[in-house]
Amino acid sequence: MTTFEPNAGATMPARLSLTKAQRDALLLLPDTEEAFVRHYSLFAEDIEIISGYRTPETRLAFALQLCVLRYPGRVLRRGEIMPMHLLAFIAEQVGVSPDAIGGFARRPQTRYEHLAALRKRFGFSDLADASKAETEAVVGSDRARSRSSSAP
Repeated sequence: MTTFEPNAGATMPARLSLTKAQRDALLLLPDTEEAFVRHYSLFAEDIEIISGYRTPETRLAFALQLCVLRYPGRVLRRGEIMPMHLLAFIAEQVGVSPDAIGGFARRPQTRYEHLAALRKRFGFSDLADASKAETEAVVGSDRARSRSSSAP
């Protein structure tokens, strides 16, 4: 196991491994009203952007993707069913019926177009892309600094 020493005498694994259950729990959607308010309250700028979409179903779908990208930090999975109380919370903010989602995805490309627009507008990126190398470089430079600052 590779370790580094941020503080003299303390070691930490360079990579933490999560079990499948831990990963699944980390990516769960919130399920309480308190969590909805904390994580899925849309800003005025969000509503303005969402309003630019033509149909109620595309507005709602875009808002859902935005919310899930922000927390827990993933995209909606193809065919994923949103809990009705969560769907209703977001739909109310967007000003559409939660039932509007039933008309979404007539065009499979729409989902990808929304993701591309979200990435561009809000700066989201896929960690599997070039940003993974950037992240590794930052972590590596932090490790190097940490080692040099703990050197005698």
